[in-house]
Amino acid sequence: MFDGGLYLPDEKAATARRPIEPLPPVGALHVPLQFDANRTTRRVVAVGTTVGPGDLLAQAVHPDATAILSPLAGRVAGFCTVRTARHADIPAVTIEPVDDLGGRTTDPNPATTPPTSGETSPTLPLPRGSEEGAAERMGVCGVVDVASGLPLHCLLARAATAGADTLIVNGLETEPYLTANLRTLVEQPDAVLEAAEALGAALGIRSVRLAIPFRHRRLARRMTFLARGRSVLVETLADKYPQCHPRLLARVLTHREPPPGGAPLDVGVVVLPLATAMAAGDALRRGRPHVSRVVTVAGEAVERPGNFIVPFGTPVRRLLAQAGVGMDRGAEGAGYALLIAGGPMTGVCLPHDEVVTSADFSALLVLRRRPQDEPIPCIRCGWCLEDCPAGIDPSRLAQLEWAEQCSAGDRAALAACIECGLCTYVCPSQLPLAETLAQSRRRWGTRP
Repeated sequence: MFDGGLYLPDEKAATARRPIEPLPPVGALHVPLQFDANRTTRRVVAVGTTVGPGDLLAQAVHPDATAILSPLAGRVAGFCTVRTARHADIPAVTIEPVDDLGGRTTDPNPATTPPTSGETSPTLPLPRGSEEGAAERMGVCGVVDVASGLPLHCLLARAATAGADTLIVNGLETEPYLTANLRTLVEQPDAVLEAAEALGAALGIRSVRLAIPFRHRRLARRMTFLARGRSVLVETLADKYPQCHPRLLARVLTHREPPPGGAPLDVGVVVLPLATAMAAGDALRRGRPHVSRVVTVAGEAVERPGNFIVPFGTPVRRLLAQAGVGMDRGAEGAGYALLIAGGPMTGVCLPHDEVVTSADFSALLVLRRRPQDEPIPCIRCGWCLEDCPAGIDPSRLAQLEWAEQCSAGDRAALAACIECGLCTYVCPSQLPLAETLAQSRRRWGTRP
């Protein structure tokens, strides 16, 4: 356990028992050709090109970029720029699905459809043995870390250079509403453990741990039983927020403290989200391309919440239509109110429903707006300091946004912030402390 943090309202009942289902393929996809503006790629298709699921769309140019693969069978209809959850003006390719392409499926995500109970898939031989073969397989399949967008073969190379000795697969979801990890654990427990083992072997790591929520006791007992005889240790942890943060998870499970502003890799620990591990496992064991992920669609304004396998490049409006959310485009504030990509504590508010999904798009929340009081001056209650899991004083550090200088100690404290948003959540004065701290970090160059 760690100091600080809170047990947040759950809000998961609407989707916790709903099986993962593929998003029906309707309309064109606008597939982003790079994760952000800096990780450049070079497209290898032209208008009119016929592509199948997993076919190459763009080659990596930047060393931290990866190959971009087609999520579906179709024809290239054109090129455009799109907005993803966290980046604007990203080059993209528009692919229109075609019913018949020489027998190749038009299913936008055949490679990531969850297997039925008891189904097994043949393990494909790696191009070469050991770690080099694993890196090559993941590079060919376009696997990226869904948290950072870094190609997984690059991340594994850095882990090997750093001498990492522990791998933690993060199956926790301590933010409200999110249940994609939970449903993956419930529906594909063997595949989860196989993926963790495959990643540990690829890294040459013997200590592989799977962090799952303790509150789901039947699931915890099942996973622990299935892990017997495997090289994966199942760790059951409380749903205390933000225990799912990589730095805190590394600290809790290994008792190693990453430096302020550092990462778990700095202390020899690799922490990967469950979605990343599953994509890597599918690539290593089955040669499946990383072209989609499980996305939770939930919130107060959603009529049909659920967890869907969503191909990259899907417009948010498609998810809204699937979830039964209407919209009045003509009236300010009408229709659905707040669109959030990710969890309510760390997610990003979306400006419109033309945003497209990408590897870091874990959830779509549709929440109703509520009137908020105007912020008042800080009353020195100390709640933000008491609940801060990083042990810093958010109310004092927020003042650095207007300060003329910043001491070395304050820079270290700013770097220690994990951007969990709890300081804003608990503030009785309704001060935007988390947002102000983010601005302070940008100003003083300590943003993680």
